Amino acid sequence: MPTANQVNEFAEFCKQYGETSIQVQELPEDKKFFSVYVDGAAGPDNLLQVRHTNRGLLRIAYPSKKYMWQLDLPTRGLFNYQNHVGLYYRMPKRQWKRGLCSGNSAINWLTATWRHCLNPSIFQDIPLTDLNLVGAIYDRYFRTKSEIIEDLFAGRKTEEAFNEKFAVSLSPFSEETHILLLWYETQLIGDLTATDIEVRHEPFLQEVIQYFGQGNRKWQVRYTPVSAT
Repeated sequence: MPTANQVNEFAEFCKQYGETSIQVQELPEDKKFFSVYVDGAAGPDNLLQVRHTNRGLLRIAYPSKKYMWQLDLPTRGLFNYQNHVGLYYRMPKRQWKRGLCSGNSAINWLTATWRHCLNPSIFQDIPLTDLNLVGAIYDRYFRTKSEIIEDLFAGRKTEEAFNEKFAVSLSPFSEETHILLLWYETQLIGDLTATDIEVRHEPFLQEVIQYFGQGNRKWQVRYTPVSAT
């Protein structure tokens, strides 16, 4: 039987993380974390009821000898999801829920206002209860610069993030097929071609030079003020 202290801890855990998404790791610790949605308590025996996209409904003892929780919210930054780029960021804490939910987290989609020009497919905003989206935010995957650039110039992609800060997209202007737009988070900061990068906002210049000067492929980076274009 659980002790009174364990019951109180379990009730508090359910209060803070119920109806939110968290990360769970099945022990031993070399196994990968996966995202689950916490329904809350299940029965009187300190069982936590969670849902997983592939594993379905799980009932986990609390405390558990089989699973480990990862309760930190994701870090701020860009992520790739379904041929779109989103910026995940935390909202000011105005509520007591500590797991990932709309009360403490939000997403800005990079080209939301241009999507009808860049990609004819309909892409609705996805709620933070969608575990595939949550998984993409926690486990961010970024390809190499060369792979991304090649696919965008070939029209196989419309936008993609290089890392948590930089991304590129096609231009909404049909005549600019040889130019990609360069973003820092959701701020448009310049243009990128196969050989050159023009930075339009000076505060980002040094970071662009540092990032795009790395690796086997290097771009010529120059600063061109907006007023000079």
